[in-house]
Amino acid sequence: MEPAVHDPEDASQWSEGTGDEPLAELSAIVDLLRRRCAVDFSGYKTTTLSRRVRHRMIQGEAADGAAYLQRLGDDEAERHALCSDLLIHVTEFFRDPAVFARLADEVLPDLLRGRDPSDDLRIWSAGCASGEEAYTLAMLALDVAGRMGYPGNVKVFATDIAGDVLEQASLLRRYFVRDPLGGVRVDTTLRRHVVFARHNLLNDPPFTRIDLVVCRNLLIYLQPQAQIKALSQLHFALKPHGVLLLGASETVGALQAQAFAPMDCSHKLFRKQPVALARLIDVPSLGAQSVPLQPEMALPGVAGQPPEVLEAELLATRERLQEMVLELQASHERLDLGNEELTASNEELQSTNEELKSVNEDLYALNHELESKNAELAELNRDYDQLLDSTEIGIVFLDAALQLRRFSPAVSEFLALRSSDMGRPVREISYRLGQQDAFMAELQRCAGDKARIEREIRLPDGRWVYQRMLPFKDDSSLDGGVVLTWTDISEIKRMQSLAEQLAADRTRLLGILDVLPDGVYIVSQAFDIEYLNPALEREFGPIQGRKCYEYFHGRSSRCDWCKNQEV
Repeated sequence: MEPAVHDPEDASQWSEGTGDEPLAELSAIVDLLRRRCAVDFSGYKTTTLSRRVRHRMIQGEAADGAAYLQRLGDDEAERHALCSDLLIHVTEFFRDPAVFARLADEVLPDLLRGRDPSDDLRIWSAGCASGEEAYTLAMLALDVAGRMGYPGNVKVFATDIAGDVLEQASLLRRYFVRDPLGGVRVDTTLRRHVVFARHNLLNDPPFTRIDLVVCRNLLIYLQPQAQIKALSQLHFALKPHGVLLLGASETVGALQAQAFAPMDCSHKLFRKQPVALARLIDVPSLGAQSVPLQPEMALPGVAGQPPEVLEAELLATRERLQEMVLELQASHERLDLGNEELTASNEELQSTNEELKSVNEDLYALNHELESKNAELAELNRDYDQLLDSTEIGIVFLDAALQLRRFSPAVSEFLALRSSDMGRPVREISYRLGQQDAFMAELQRCAGDKARIEREIRLPDGRWVYQRMLPFKDDSSLDGGVVLTWTDISEIKRMQSLAEQLAADRTRLLGILDVLPDGVYIVSQAFDIEYLNPALEREFGPIQGRKCYEYFHGRSSRCDWCKNQEV
């Protein structure tokens, strides 16, 4: 009977989700990748697979799923690119420091306490990607072993289904600590403790006699049935009371009740329980070969033994051979130190670094632009402040609530303002040119009716100012407030008074000339008659636009005796 899948902590791990509709051609694509790339994605969540396949379709400008399936069949590079996208390779050194601190402080010391030196400490990093987590586990285990005086061997098996990232992991061993030549190299004492191997957790036989399994952020991409299968594999691999570490969003689900006891739910640590789980093992995908029995090989010490004893011996031998095959398979060709000289590029990390570099460049450009804009704004504000300080016009800016926003020093004659009054309502400021209530009423009418209000005010010392109230709007097209200005117009008023006096004097002079019995006229420099008193007009008639020499003498040009130019 299959166990029910239920976990109150994180139900999303055990559900497919409803974010994306499965791609119609998905099953055909998965089958193609299984046959052509030797990677089986049938246990992965269909929503995740569909989303990532659609992402590749957009990048490749595929018209539809059928066209993309056809391209996968013809394009080997695209098949490998899709496989790389579907296999999420995210890892780093000491990712989630609190988890590794718990391993170093409690879990690893507990596993090593009282351990016989002949009993190796075996750790399995399943889904290791490019190996940073595996090296972190090796460093922690060796450090704890040194502190506890454990002289035995520490072995970290680092496996992943993607061969290219394992090549990067092997290459990483060459670039770890600086050597005298300026390069970066992993210490040989650490290097020999990490074994990289290609391994499919769902299809390949698991390792055995493992003390600690670290399988973080792998189960969340699998379908519920595949998760149960993977957890069964990990359960089989662990020693009695071995420890399982999962990712922050993962759990053992229904297996917690029978196969795994929680040690630390916050850090996703579980201990194996003594129960046998049913396991469905597929044919190994890595091409493990059987060992042929040599017909001429004699088995010493078994002659004359009963069949039951021979059968037991054969069974034990088969188990040891199976373990040897697994060890050889785990080591594969990547244990050869010659692989340290291989140069394989980490395309995903390089792409991420390039993307981060591009983002940094964009941020740098944006920051430079913001600094430039801030400098321009600061300069504009300085110019604006200088303008307000230097102008002799009193200026006050009020917001929509008629509160002070900014004012010039010249306003002190009209409002009792100080620099600390910023933000205060203008009704609390004394108005020095008249009634406060009338002043506030005009301000409210200007702000409410958007009316322009202007008037001239005479100061007690005889000077005149022109008071103007203007409404304005801000950039958001909302009510912005009111601008108050007071301009000294004393000189203008003086000139107006002088002009009025001159006009009155001219009127009196012309009145005198009009009553004289003698003829009087005024001629301009261009010989135009500007004034003619009634005595002359009665004698010579209307001017009708004629020059003086035409009007008085009937000439077509100026008179020879004319003194107009001298005058």
